[in-house]
Amino acid sequence: MLCVCCLSFFSSFAQIDDFHVELKEELIPPKEPMAVDMGGSVLWSSFNLCAEDPTEVGIYCGWGDPTGVLRFQADDPNGENYIDIESCLAIYGGLEPPQNIAGKDIDVVHRNLGNGWQMPTLLDFSELISDCEWEITRINGTLGYKVTAKNGNSIFLPSWNNEIGKEDGIDVVYGAYWTSFTCSYDFYDEYGGIPIGCYRICLHEIPWCIKDKDIIDCGVIPSKGHLLMSTPRWNQLMIRPVKKKAGAE
Repeated sequence: MLCVCCLSFFSSFAQIDDFHVELKEELIPPKEPMAVDMGGSVLWSSFNLCAEDPTEVGIYCGWGDPTGVLRFQADDPNGENYIDIESCLAIYGGLEPPQNIAGKDIDVVHRNLGNGWQMPTLLDFSELISDCEWEITRINGTLGYKVTAKNGNSIFLPSWNNEIGKEDGIDVVYGAYWTSFTCSYDFYDEYGGIPIGCYRICLHEIPWCIKDKDIIDCGVIPSKGHLLMSTPRWNQLMIRPVKKKAGAE
């Protein structure tokens, strides 16, 4: 039996495939956000899942974890909460996960926020990136991107760490948000092509040359990006909920 003690205040018991996971804590019921029309096919939440306002990151959670509290990993055998990769994949989305979990039972937004809210799809983020203006800014000391739609509406996507670059007086944006899609090329062949990775939107703006040779030899990290990348399902990322517009399928 695998024991987890993470975020919340209640006790429950969950069975995921053949793995029994005792959940000593659950998510506090998330606050209902405002729905913001950014001109695309969905409405965007005014803040992250389990945040209280736009400047908070909310929770970090794995992909396909409907509880939002599991903290297992399969990267470092000597690290905390390590389990083998097959067990980890079974817990985060299952060994045969749907390509898109938006609105499904293992969608943490759908399960915990309800009221039509779900994880954003690849298309949702693609619309936000291509149809809106992105500007680095600080709100109440929190660094992130202000995203402004053509209709004048805007949302704020906070980054993870506001201390990076602080000593140099430079704003460095870095953060990542889950999409609801498994990655089409990141597979675990040893177990018959189980998809390991899922797509994330990686926000980054690192506008200086790293001089520490232990990191990179006189290299320049590309600046200004909203990258679509794959990452293992057990990684702990932020989530910005969306909901379909009235009348949309």
